[in-house]
Amino acid sequence: MTRNYIKSSMVHLMTISVFLLCFLGRSSAQQFSNFDQQKTDSLVAKEYKQVLPIWGKQAVAKGFDLPEPLGFASNFMHFKQGLLLENIMVGFEGVDNSMDPVNLDDLLEFKELSTIGNIIMVKPDLWLFPFLSVYGIIGYVDVNTKVHLEQPIELITDVRTKGYNYGAGTTVAAGIKQWWIAGNFNWTWTKLTNLDEPNYARVTSVRAGKAHDMGKSGKLTYWFGAMRQKWGKTTSGAFNLSEILGDVPDATIPDRVRESENYQNLTPAQKAVVDPMLDAVEEVGLGFRENYDNLKMTYAVDKAPDHPWNMIVGANLALTRHWYFQTEFGFVGRFSAMGGVNYRFHL
Repeated sequence: MTRNYIKSSMVHLMTISVFLLCFLGRSSAQQFSNFDQQKTDSLVAKEYKQVLPIWGKQAVAKGFDLPEPLGFASNFMHFKQGLLLENIMVGFEGVDNSMDPVNLDDLLEFKELSTIGNIIMVKPDLWLFPFLSVYGIIGYVDVNTKVHLEQPIELITDVRTKGYNYGAGTTVAAGIKQWWIAGNFNWTWTKLTNLDEPNYARVTSVRAGKAHDMGKSGKLTYWFGAMRQKWGKTTSGAFNLSEILGDVPDATIPDRVRESENYQNLTPAQKAVVDPMLDAVEEVGLGFRENYDNLKMTYAVDKAPDHPWNMIVGANLALTRHWYFQTEFGFVGRFSAMGGVNYRFHL
């Protein structure tokens, strides 16, 4: 049960961070390329008057079509991701009693650990050099975590959690003619309900694509790539036991655990650790669900995405030098769908 909520928090955090930054860092990079000779000559003939990026004048002189240096993007993302948990430490804090956390790795078995969520984010970015931009992000997170506990009792929970995340990152890009490549690196922290501290994530992604100048219709760019998530190791927090028990009869929980195959396979020493926890649940609950409001379950767990790597494909439509519309999809291990708009400014 504990692991359920735990997983939820972790997944949200990491996934969130992960996706947020990867998507946002690319819209500008897609324009860092030079097209045909006629296009190059027209760019070279222009006088570059913007303050940033540094060395922008030299890049334009070589025929590179640089984006406007300052941008603000707004994106919406939907995602689904699985989670792996290890070193699951669970304890209790009650009005009349408490118990130090114990390791439940050998007792708990999960049939499913999945998180479905939505993120709304805002990202300002600035091109410091023709090949490098920096950005920040802040977002609102709303996620549902589904946990199907199979052992020592069967318990299905669906917990909704809300919160926010923030972070920073950088994009490195290069291009030649219609082709370009970009690497994105970002660091985020996500704070959700029932977490003691914000959860940290590091995301690395690479994209390669091609741009098509459509004249007065704008510029269309498409790409493919890969993304890797790396999460902070340990997440901890607490929640009321009543939040995750669902319709399971209170008084039967300890008995059902002791009758389970996982419990029977524990060593005497392991049972000696688990039994006080079951006694605490039995003593506080005793058939009345409202009594569980006085019992908090604390947890600490090491978490990781079940698939650190996933593939990504996307497209960007630049209607003008200021307005961009983009979308991106993630697949193979993690699913995500993102859409957004970006407005860029002269400096």
